[in-house]
Amino acid sequence: MKKQVLFLLLSLSMGLFNALQAQNENPTTPTAAGEYIQNQWTVYAYNRAMWAGTEWFITYRGYYIDNNGFGNENLNIDSQLTWNRYASPSSAAGYSAITGNVNFNNHIVDYRRKGFPAGWYQLKVWHDDEGIIAVDGTIIYEDGDVNLNYTLPSLVYLDENSRLAFRWKEDEGESYGRLEFTKIASDFGDGEWQVSVFDDTNFTNSAGMYTQSGLNFSTPWANNGTPSDAPGYSGETVGNSNSYIYRRKNFPCGFYRIDVREHDDDAELLIDDTSVWNATGWTATEIPGVWSGYLGADSKVEMRIANTGGGVTAAGLEFNRLDDANANETIWTGRQDSNTSNPANWCPAMPDSTSDVYIPPASLTANSPILNADLNVGTLRMAPDAIFDMSANKLTVFGSMMHHNTWDDAHIHHLVMRSPNSAFTGKAAEIDVLEVRANGVHISLDAGENLRINERVQVVNGSLETNEQLTLACRFDNFTQRVAQIDNLDSATITGNVITEQCIPARRAFRFISSPVTTTTTIHENWQEGAEAYNDNPNPGYGTHITGTQGNADQWNGFDYTPGGNPSLFTFDNATQSWAAVDNTNAPDAILEAGKPYYFMVRGSRAINVHSNTAIPDNTILRATGSVRQGDIDMATNFNADANTFNFFGNPYPAAVDMVAVMSQATHLQKDYYLWDPNLGGAVDYNTDSNNLGGRGAYVTIDVESPGASAVPSGSDANQFLQPGQAAFVKASGTGTPQMLFKESYKNVQANQTDVFRFSENTISFMDINLYETSDLQMGETALDGFRIKFSDTYTTDVTEEDAIKFGNLDENIAVANGEDLLAIDRRNYPTEEEIIPLFTNQYRNTAYTLTFDFNNWTDLSVYLVDYYLDTETAITQEDNLYSFSIDADVEASTGANRFALKFSTENLGVEENTLETNWVLYPNPVKSEEQVYIRLPKHEQGSWEVNITDMLGKQVWQQEKTINTEGMTLNDLNLSPGVYLVRLQSTQEAKTYTKKLLVE
Repeated sequence: MKKQVLFLLLSLSMGLFNALQAQNENPTTPTAAGEYIQNQWTVYAYNRAMWAGTEWFITYRGYYIDNNGFGNENLNIDSQLTWNRYASPSSAAGYSAITGNVNFNNHIVDYRRKGFPAGWYQLKVWHDDEGIIAVDGTIIYEDGDVNLNYTLPSLVYLDENSRLAFRWKEDEGESYGRLEFTKIASDFGDGEWQVSVFDDTNFTNSAGMYTQSGLNFSTPWANNGTPSDAPGYSGETVGNSNSYIYRRKNFPCGFYRIDVREHDDDAELLIDDTSVWNATGWTATEIPGVWSGYLGADSKVEMRIANTGGGVTAAGLEFNRLDDANANETIWTGRQDSNTSNPANWCPAMPDSTSDVYIPPASLTANSPILNADLNVGTLRMAPDAIFDMSANKLTVFGSMMHHNTWDDAHIHHLVMRSPNSAFTGKAAEIDVLEVRANGVHISLDAGENLRINERVQVVNGSLETNEQLTLACRFDNFTQRVAQIDNLDSATITGNVITEQCIPARRAFRFISSPVTTTTTIHENWQEGAEAYNDNPNPGYGTHITGTQGNADQWNGFDYTPGGNPSLFTFDNATQSWAAVDNTNAPDAILEAGKPYYFMVRGSRAINVHSNTAIPDNTILRATGSVRQGDIDMATNFNADANTFNFFGNPYPAAVDMVAVMSQATHLQKDYYLWDPNLGGAVDYNTDSNNLGGRGAYVTIDVESPGASAVPSGSDANQFLQPGQAAFVKASGTGTPQMLFKESYKNVQANQTDVFRFSENTISFMDINLYETSDLQMGETALDGFRIKFSDTYTTDVTEEDAIKFGNLDENIAVANGEDLLAIDRRNYPTEEEIIPLFTNQYRNTAYTLTFDFNNWTDLSVYLVDYYLDTETAITQEDNLYSFSIDADVEASTGANRFALKFSTENLGVEENTLETNWVLYPNPVKSEEQVYIRLPKHEQGSWEVNITDMLGKQVWQQEKTINTEGMTLNDLNLSPGVYLVRLQSTQEAKTYTKKLLVE
């Protein structure tokens, strides 16, 4: 055979197939070319007229009847059983020439038949140069080349009325055609049951078929009937020994339990071609739960039943939904994995913003969903036992959020509600970020349930109704943002009460506190959790004691009883500049107001023993339920306008506020502000009878014009952002009526906060001096107190409004003494040669202290610390920036308020002499404990020196007087244990002291 390009005209072929449908279809002998004859293969032969490789026309030559069929029902045909491959169709036995014989080459052979045993067939074809198969005038196969032994991919249904034509053409060489029919069970019905019937008990002899609608089914014939009695049955009649197969694909998406209603002698159930259940012997009793799982659009269910005899043959299946999904919902299946971005895990398709999504119970799915990327859905509905890990990425809901699952760890990272008048319903959830971008969004959870917000609520061009089911949560394990906040509400509103929580870490100390909401209930009901006695702890982990009761009357005026009756909650009267203890926490008017400040001693939670001075505090959460203040708020309406008066105020928003932005727009107020940092004061000693009190907190001055509005002392974490629930002081300038406007746009609720506004400070030099108890410094504890000196030619040395007045602490104080004023921040012009700046210290509670010096944008100024008690001047540099000293309480000069001063020199410690601080050498450093230490000084500093070595606690461990010459000096027999030491050189000839650190390994 020779392969050639297809020249057969398909339009002509189809014309031959269709034209003969109107002819007589039943005679044994055809009356015209192309006639279909019942249950007979009739073969028509044609010559092809060719010219220069082109087919000009086709002429009908004759026919024969092929009686050499073989195989199933003798349906299979093979041309070489009738005539040789190298011969012509006219050589076939019984050939009848109508117009003559057929060419050896360039001919067409056309097999035709009407009528087949009803059933589904698989066709296999062999043919010469070009081939076509058509059923009832529709081409089901076509190939323009030689094709030998090809199986058609789709099954073909044939019955007694079906007409099939098989045609091939020959160019030159061999001429051959073969067609095999394999009768098989019917294919799966698409959305319906396709039933194949067999006239035996082993599913071999196909007899016919029918279809049956509906999901559940029972065999549709009488008890004494057979499958061939089914309505719509097409095929041959079968007896009592028979078999049949129900097949269906494409189910409504969902999770099902399949029950077998009844079955005949032998039965088997297959799901997706896998056997999941089988039984022998008949039963009329229902068998529940033979299989459960997911079925969807591509699922296949097959039930095979064999009846070995008897008068009754019946079977049935019942499908019971295990979920409550609605017909129009997109269902999570989890068939492949937990990836919500994988379309294979959803049915019928990947959801989008128009899809109503259903998450079924976790017990039904192979994998529970994990939100691995941002996802948009319409309405989201979760079953009570569903698990949906939304702890990462963003979920946007263009409908309602029906959160009915009871999973304890329900955590949503970022939820966006985009549909007007939508709701969050169902059970509690923990949400990092709740974003509302539509009007009428409301929370409507089940009774007693609550949404806990971990980071922030954002309402943008919309509104949110809380239904008193929204909590701004405290999380002690979040070190960047412990308290959730509400973002800018310039274009939005929040109605309904909000529950706010304030984290109070374990530390018995005073705090500046205000409520972020305005309550209708009392301080006692909120911060004291409505306790009925001082030892009542109704909600562990929440609330604290508020004391002030005189005598033994516990809960008198709402106060918790203590033997001393000392008050713990104070207000400040801006008009009279005085503190006053709160006189009642339980009166009807003793409510909390957003922005009203308090000075509050928090001992810990209500679990501690408030009667013990040594009780160890624990973490607690102060919560308040009330309405949120919205819009711009002037917090200066009750401020004292007199010069040098201080005004106490609280943050009115449940959000961090950029005080640099606030103070830059404030009028008639000093730009710095003051906080109380309860974490200052070094290590904590909870024994109030101890002589070593510490850790009770200290005042902090916020230097608004510094980068980030840094704190003084520099060890405080306070910055430019006034935290939600925090209070502060500002100082009036006396030049007019103050105004201090808080604006929604000044909020900054991001976890990693950035500077919104700052003053330029590129040319300002400053130094921070902090006071530590020496052991606290060594252990990394906080400073006791500190101050800052800033130099610029734009400042004046006299005290003005540009300076920050010092607030007195409970314990140690250190400040700049500028005239009669004590300053926490002294802004002054650059010092003159030998200028002295007096310092102030008092209220020493310990004996060993260290001063630390930190420089920023420093100039060529040389700095000395003058110790009038020791009569020394010690050079302070950026490398040697510690000065340790001790206190003798019995020596007035040792504890004197004016013991210290700073001395400045513009000669930079003698430029001509190469500066001792940077040029005297202590080596090796670090040093091994058994090694010697060497000291070398510049030539101009050689002479007699006293060498002292002290540990970081100030204890002297080695001392000698040495003469240092050009050869330097050796320190022998130190016997120092590993650690950090200070080596101090003090001249015996003049007031010079220099210090370096020595590390011993």
